[in-house]
Amino acid sequence: HIHCCHCVSPVVQDKGGRRVALRPEITPSLARLVLGKGKQLPLPAKWWTIGQCWRYERMTRGRRREHYQWNMDIIGVQGIEAEAELLAAITTFFTRVGLSSADVGIKVSSRKVLAAVLDRYNVPRDNFAQVCVIVDKLEKLPRDKVEQELASLGVQHETVDGIISALSCRCLDQLLELLGPSGSEALSDLQQLWRLAEGYGYKDWLVFDASVVRGLAYYTGVVFEGFDRAGQLRAICGGGRYDKLLGTFGGDNLPCAGFGFGDAVIVELLRDRGLLVTPAQQVGHAVMCTVVVGFCCGALLWSFDFFTACCVRASAATQQLVPHGLGFCHLSALLYSDFPGSPSQHNAKPRGANDTTQLDHAV
Repeated sequence: HIHCCHCVSPVVQDKGGRRVALRPEITPSLARLVLGKGKQLPLPAKWWTIGQCWRYERMTRGRRREHYQWNMDIIGVQGIEAEAELLAAITTFFTRVGLSSADVGIKVSSRKVLAAVLDRYNVPRDNFAQVCVIVDKLEKLPRDKVEQELASLGVQHETVDGIISALSCRCLDQLLELLGPSGSEALSDLQQLWRLAEGYGYKDWLVFDASVVRGLAYYTGVVFEGFDRAGQLRAICGGGRYDKLLGTFGGDNLPCAGFGFGDAVIVELLRDRGLLVTPAQQVGHAVMCTVVVGFCCGALLWSFDFFTACCVRASAATQQLVPHGLGFCHLSALLYSDFPGSPSQHNAKPRGANDTTQLDHAV
């Protein structure tokens, strides 16, 4: 298996003897594209795509071995304004599909907060990455199990209690009081983010949770995670700042922030709330054909495409997503279908012919 940022995908050998793997994550592909463009890419750059990913893991509700994922990233913005814009995109999508801040919240913290907590309790920075992985399990494992894993790193019992207590804080002021002057820098980004969220109008969606660190190793700053407030589902989406990822591929680091938003959990949530749209004309066999890769600075065009993809996937008998790497361009989508009123019906072509119709006409 190949491990990509803690996501696991099976490795196979093709007929040419080459070892290949199904893509578990899109962000590393973006890093390579940015490095390939080099200084020809004007900054800041805003990217979004809906791509197909695979994970070799146990399937549960909201978790599949194959799923489609909406990614959105901003490259070249050092300040917290990038995260604020990304969160605005996520909350706008939720609103457009009928969800409110009473249904969904977004937990927000920062890797800098965890670093300040570890410094406060004299935990060596060499253990930082391992502690991140353990802390990410706080809501998934019993507390005594988390304590055992931290103790296995050589962390003293009193220190373990202090770390868990600090990461249980749900108030910025409370954590600042606990950390003292060393925490002011770590929390300044979050304080600014809350001010920007109030200006954008989505402050009610945000929940400070110091235990949110996200399991991916490449995050360096603010991290966030969408969740349903009923607590019945897995994380809906997640992301954060990753300023050092490009350097791992041999290039110069650039400030980057982004998120991944899979289709599996949001479909479950929309179905539970009775918000999953059922097209008036059912699609029997669909091929969603999306243009992958797009650096763009336009309006929020993505929400219709992503929501439509969710609806088609939930309602069609069979689906196949075919990503096309066409370089740096805007995303568009075509739907191959056979249903009353489609071009294939008017032209009396045999079933399965490569006829196309725009998504807004098909769904």
